[in-house]
Amino acid sequence: MLTPEFRAKTEYLRSHFSSNSEISSNLAMNICMTQVNQAIGRVVRHKLDYGIVVLLDSRYSEIRHSSLISKWAQPSFSRCSTSQNAVAMLKNFRGILDS
Repeated sequence: MLTPEFRAKTEYLRSHFSSNSEISSNLAMNICMTQVNQAIGRVVRHKLDYGIVVLLDSRYSEIRHSSLISKWAQPSFSRCSTSQNAVAMLKNFRGILDS
């Protein structure tokens, strides 16, 4: 669900960059990815912290999206092509924590 704040920002971008929809689209994506990075930062708060963030959208496999993930988080970023692979990875992470 789009918040009124996001709608207002999107409308502002459209009105000021209507001649170049690519610029408007990129700015909107940057706004969204800022929120994704803030959510990741709420899970992993410092360098000795750990957690799992699951992004269930195939767009995060695309360079244009994954490159906007915070640089500190990118080295630990893993991609799974199936839900079975994702479950196996989560179980492995849990096993590492338990040992």
